[in-house]
Amino acid sequence: MIEKKKLYPLSCLRSLKHEARARLVNCGVILIKQLAEEDVVKLARKTMLSIENVRAIVKKAKISMDELWYPRD
Repeated sequence: MIEKKKLYPLSCLRSLKHEARARLVNCGVILIKQLAEEDVVKLARKTMLSIENVRAIVKKAKISMDELWYPRD
């Protein structure tokens, strides 16, 4: 079901640190898709993470989405 609907959890982002993951989850972000669609400034404000950190996390999420959605065989 996860693969069919492309609802990959944040835990698929291996490089995401525990504290950042916990802050994202506390703000209701549990899926990579949600993370990639969030506004960086608003997310930084909600999570109290630096904008630079959030930008890097969102970038990783978008790269991961491409890899998970369109795997290269």
